[in-house]
Amino acid sequence: MTPTDDRLNRIERILETTATRLDQVSEQQKSTNTTLAQITEQQKSTNTTLAQITEQQKSTNSTLAQIAEQQKSNTAAIGQLTQKVNHLDEDAQASAADFAHRIVELWEEAERDRAKADQDRAKADEDRAFMRGLQTENRRILDYLINRNGGSSPPS
Repeated sequence: MTPTDDRLNRIERILETTATRLDQVSEQQKSTNTTLAQITEQQKSTNTTLAQITEQQKSTNSTLAQIAEQQKSNTAAIGQLTQKVNHLDEDAQASAADFAHRIVELWEEAERDRAKADQDRAKADEDRAFMRGLQTENRRILDYLINRNGGSSPPS
C-alpha cells in the first residue's frame, strides 16, 4: 500500500466514524424532539387547566362582588330597621318584635354571606397556589430538559 492509500483508508475510517456518530446524534435529537413535543402537549393541557381555573377565579370574584353588594344592602336594611324599631310607639310593640326578628334573620344571612365569602376567598387562594405550583413544576421540567439537551432552547 502506498502512503496515499493509507491516508485515504484513514480518512475513510474517520468519515465512517463521523457518519455513525452523526446517526447517533440524529437519533438522540429525534428522541429529544419527541420528548419536547410531549412536554409541549403537557404544557397545552396545563394551560387549558390554568385557563379553566382562571375562569373559575373570575366567577368566584364575581360571586364575591355580588355577596359584598348583598352585604351592603343587608347592612343598610339592618340600619333602617334599627331606626324604625327605635321610633316605634307603644302600639307598635308587637311590630317591634317582628322587626327585631327580621334583623336577626338579616344578621344571620349576613353572617352566612360573610362565611361564604371567606370560603370563596380560601378557595381562590388554593386555586392561585395550585396555579403557582403547576407553573413551578413546568418550569422545573423545562429547565431539566433544556439542561439535558446541553442548554439549547426548545423549538417554538
